[in-house]
Amino acid sequence: MKPYSDFFKNVGQLGNISPQCKMCVKLRQQSRAGRAIREKAHLKSAYGISREQLVQMFENQEGLCAICSQPMCLCVTSRDEGTVCLTRACVDHCHKTGKIRGLIHKRCNVALGIFKDSPTILGNAAQYLEQANVS
Repeated sequence: MKPYSDFFKNVGQLGNISPQCKMCVKLRQQSRAGRAIREKAHLKSAYGISREQLVQMFENQEGLCAICSQPMCLCVTSRDEGTVCLTRACVDHCHKTGKIRGLIHKRCNVALGIFKDSPTILGNAAQYLEQANVS
């Protein structure tokens, strides 16, 4: 068992100490900083844009997904912590040309991938849904 001195004081918690020790808090903060650094490097290497350009794109779209028009966020999540934010903005791009199309939700991005970025397949799916809703 760790001594009380290894924990931050937290008046709202049982025993007036933080539930996480100082070392765990420090590692978690470093992990968050590391994710931000990795995200910045990924944006530059994968899409050729900076975090500032991503934020500008986000503002230009008024924080809304280019597909479903629902609000998005610019959080940085980590699979290591088991968190996957489905409203996180993803940079949508053409896999053939690399050209950025816009920002869309993680969920919408996955859907495009399932439909192989094919307007024909997406059109067929839309037609199918419209016909199925008629009866």
